[in-house]
Amino acid sequence: MSVNLGRFRQLVAASRPEREQVRKLDLSGRGLDSEPDQIRAAEYLSRQIKENALGAEAQVGDTNDLQAAWFLERGAAVRRAVGFVEVTLPGASDRGSGFMVSPHLFLTNQHVIPDAATASATTITFDNERDENGLPLPATIFKLDPDRFALFSDIDELDYALIAIGPRVRGSADITEFGYCILSDRPDRHAIGMNVNIIQHPSGLPRMVALRNNLLTFRTKRTLLYETDTEHGSSGSPVFNDSWELVALHHFGEPFLE
Repeated sequence: MSVNLGRFRQLVAASRPEREQVRKLDLSGRGLDSEPDQIRAAEYLSRQIKENALGAEAQVGDTNDLQAAWFLERGAAVRRAVGFVEVTLPGASDRGSGFMVSPHLFLTNQHVIPDAATASATTITFDNERDENGLPLPATIFKLDPDRFALFSDIDELDYALIAIGPRVRGSADITEFGYCILSDRPDRHAIGMNVNIIQHPSGLPRMVALRNNLLTFRTKRTLLYETDTEHGSSGSPVFNDSWELVALHHFGEPFLE
C-alpha cells in the first residue's frame, strides 16, 4: 500500500515559508515563538519549566540542550512499549514499528497492517535491541489477535491500525512488563518550534532513538511536520515530546533539501 506522495508534497510545498521561519527562530533560540497559538506555547513552556526546573544559567550557542536527568530514565522506560512489526504473507512481507497504547492494544500504521487478515499474519517483537556491549537482548514475540479487537483508519485518513495483542509465541516476558504510551489530545503536549524524539526500528534494525535537532515545524488539524532521521521500517513509530509524552504516530518521511 503506497503513501499519497502528491498530497504530502503539496503540504510540504505550501508550508515551506512557515517552516523556514521556524528554523530561523530556532537558530536564534526563539523556536517556540513560531507557535501561532501563544496560549498553547505558554502552557507547553510552563510545563517544561516546571518539570525541568529551568533557570538562568549560562549556555553555549543559541539553543539550550540541557535536560533533567530523569529524561534518560523516563525514555528508557517508555522505549519498552515500542515493538518491531513483521508481516509475513505468502509472496509478500513488510516491516515497521508500533507501540502499546493500553495493556492490550497495539498501534501502528494501516499502510503497515492494512486489514485483519494481514494482522493475523503479523508478529510483534519487543526488546529487539542491543545492549551496551553490542549483544542482543532477550526478545519476546507476540502474535496479534484481530478477532478480539481491530480498528483501522485508511492511509489517506489517519493511517492507523489498532489491534489487540495476542498470545506470546517466543520469549519469557509478560505483555504487562512493556507498559504503554498514553493517548491524549491535550494541547500543551506539543508546540511549533519544539523538538521531538522518536523510538523506532529503521530498516528493521534493532530499536533506535532519534533525539534532539528534530524540529516540529508545521501543524494541520491532524498532521505534524517535523524534521528528523527515519528509514523504511520507522512507519508506526511513536513521536514524543521532551517529557516522553506521546504526540503523534509517525506516518511517512521523505528527504527534502531546502
